[in-house]
Amino acid sequence: MGGGLETPMTLGSMDAHQAPAAYSDEPLNTRGEVAKRWKVHPRTIDRMIARGDLPAVRIGGLVRILEADLEALIQRQRITKS
Repeated sequence: MGGGLETPMTLGSMDAHQAPAAYSDEPLNTRGEVAKRWKVHPRTIDRMIARGDLPAVRIGGLVRILEADLEALIQRQRITKS
């Protein structure tokens, strides 16, 4: 195997302060979809998840990223003039 995601965050391992309020209505994205949208390599998304920069959920054997977590990461990364 190798080169893949080491320890993705799962719903069961998320702290209450990390969990968005409603999962059922929240759009889910694949790593590939996020990589394509952000014009980065899928491994970049894997590294962001592994570092804890981008929370992810595992549903069965599939890793998915909540839309709210993508938006939150974008807001945290926003560059502002000081």
